[in-house]
Amino acid sequence: FFFSSRRRHTRLQGDWSSDVCSSDLRSWAAAADLADGSLRRAVVLARNDGAGLWRALDALLARAPVLDVRAAHAFADRVSQKGADDALDIAVDFMTDLATARARAAVEEAGLSAATRWAEAHDEIGRVVARSDALNLDRKAAILACLRTLAEAARN
Repeated sequence: FFFSSRRRHTRLQGDWSSDVCSSDLRSWAAAADLADGSLRRAVVLARNDGAGLWRALDALLARAPVLDVRAAHAFADRVSQKGADDALDIAVDFMTDLATARARAAVEEAGLSAATRWAEAHDEIGRVVARSDALNLDRKAAILACLRTLAEAARN
C-alpha cells in the first residue's frame, strides 16, 4: 500500500490485525454499548475503562441498600485520584443514569413514591457534585456521598 504527499512517501506493510488484541475489541464494544450512540462518549469510555467502572459500580450497588464500605472507598479512590477527571465524570454520569433508570422502572413497578425517591437521588447527586466542584471540595467524599444517596434511595 503506498501513500504519497508532497513532503514524504510512506510505504505501509504488514498485517495490522495482530496490532489489536481481542481484549481491546471487547473494551471498545463494551464502551460502544454504554455510550448510548455517542461516538465521543464511546471514545472517552474506552480510554478510561468505562466498562470496568460500570462493572465496579454495578457490583457495588447490587446489594443496595447495603453498601460495602471497602468497595465504596476503592471505587471512590479510583475515580477521584489526581488526573482522573474523565473517570470522575464517567462515574457521575453512570450514577445519575442509574438513578434515572431506576426512577423510570419504579413508575411502572412500584408507583410514584418509589420513583420520586430515585428522582430525588438523581437531583442530590447533581447537587453534591456541583457543590464539590464549585467549592473545590474533596472529590472522594463527594463520590462516597453519591453512593450513599443511591443506597438510601434503594432502602426506602
